[in-house]
Amino acid sequence: MVDEAYLRRSIVDPQAQIVDGYGTVEMPQADLTAAELDALVTYILGL
Repeated sequence: MVDEAYLRRSIVDPQAQIVDGYGTVEMPQADLTAAELDALVTYILGL
């Protein structure tokens, strides 16, 4: 389980926190508005 802060940080800066056992992956940084980021995090938490 992850919390909202982790999701936000991972979406905005994918290289900020790499989970042990997983190598770095070239993920593009998302250029989202605040509203888009809120909607995306809400959606992911609802899955």
